[in-house]
Amino acid sequence: MIAVKNKLIIESKYLAQFEELCNKLSPENLACDGEFNMLETRRKEKKLLKVWKRLEKKIGRTVTEQEIWDTVLETYRQNRIASIPKNRVWKNYVEEPDLDDYDYEARD
Repeated sequence: MIAVKNKLIIESKYLAQFEELCNKLSPENLACDGEFNMLETRRKEKKLLKVWKRLEKKIGRTVTEQEIWDTVLETYRQNRIASIPKNRVWKNYVEEPDLDDYDYEARD
């Protein structure tokens, strides 16, 4: 299970499936960058939402897209922090480093 802010969110085996659905449900992917007409787009969305509901039944609760993205982001941050070599220290560390643009220096 993946925990975010001391709160159990979702089993990791389902997280990847929900993340994939989130990506497929984005407007540009639903409409295939405008190649699908409105009817095809709605059919595709309806089909993906059925899969979403089945996954919710498996885990026993409703899940929002925001929950999925929060969990994915937190997991990414935890993995990035864990992958930083132990001989590195943060410069100007306040509370939460910006992992996309961190600045560190090597310890002597």
